Amino acid sequence: MIFLVRPFLVFCAAVVVAGAWAQNMAGAPRPEIIDNAQVVKQIGIDDKRGAVIPLATKFKDEEGRDVILRDYIKDKPVLLMPIFYNCQSACTLVFNGVMDCVKNFEKPQLGKDFDIVVVGINPQETPIDAKLKRREVMKALEAMRKLGPNREAEQGWHFLTGTEENIHKVTDTIGFRYFYDWKKNQVTHPAGVMIITPDGVVSRYFYGAEYTPKVVATALAEAGKNRIGPKAQTILLGCLAYDPTRSKYVLVVDRTIKVVGTSFAVLVFASLAYMSMRYRYQAIPKKPRGKAE
Repeated sequence: MIFLVRPFLVFCAAVVVAGAWAQNMAGAPRPEIIDNAQVVKQIGIDDKRGAVIPLATKFKDEEGRDVILRDYIKDKPVLLMPIFYNCQSACTLVFNGVMDCVKNFEKPQLGKDFDIVVVGINPQETPIDAKLKRREVMKALEAMRKLGPNREAEQGWHFLTGTEENIHKVTDTIGFRYFYDWKKNQVTHPAGVMIITPDGVVSRYFYGAEYTPKVVATALAEAGKNRIGPKAQTILLGCLAYDPTRSKYVLVVDRTIKVVGTSFAVLVFASLAYMSMRYRYQAIPKKPRGKAE
C-alpha cells in the first residue's frame, strides 16, 4: 500500500511546485478586463487603402514646435507608426520590429528615400515624451552601426504628439481603432504600421510587430510611385497576439505558462515516480532459489 501512496504524494508535490513556478512566471497582476462591448469593437485595424490623410492636421514635434503632417509627407513615402510612447509591451515590439527591418534594407535608405513618422496616440503625452523616445531610438541606431551614427537615418525619424481631436483625424482615416482610458491614462490598441505615399494616400498595411525587409522595401518603393499595395494578411504577434478584451499579449503568455507548468508537473511526477519505483525494486532483496531436493 505504501508504494501506492508514495507516487500520489510525489504527484501532489509536483503539482504544487509547478503551480508556484507558474505564478512566479506570471509576474505582474493581470490587466483589467474590458467589459464594454462597444469598447471591444472599437479596437482593431481596418483596411482603408486609398484613403487620403488630412495633411493639414496640426501636431507638435519632439522639440515642441507646431507642425503639420504635410511637413513630413511631401516628397517621399512614409512609414507611419501610431504609437503610445510610454507603452512597455506592444509598442516596444513594434519599434524593435521596424528598426530590425529597416537596418536590413539595401534600398531604400531611411532619411533619403523614405521617412518614419511616429504619431503619439495618447493625448496626455507631450513633446517631452516624444523627445525621450527619439533619444532612445537614436541610441539604438548608434548601437546598430559599428561605423558610427547615420545622420541621414537620424533625420528620417520624426516624433509627433497632438490633441485627441487631431490624433483621431489621422487614426480614423487610416482605420487604426484603439481605446483610451482617461482615468488610468492607458491606451489599448492593435499593433501595426502603415505605408503612406508622398500624396498622403494610405498604400499598404503591415500587421503585428515583425516585418520582412524585402516586402516592406518593395511596399515603400511602390508607394513612392503613388501606387496602392495589396491587402495585408492579418497575423498574430506570436505568443503576444492581440486581444481587445484584456490585452491578448498577456493572455497568450498565460496560456503558455499553463501549458509549460502542466508539462513541468508531468515531467517531475514521471521522474520522481521512476526513481521511487527503481528504489523500491533495489530495496527488496531477492529470495535465494532453493536447492532441489
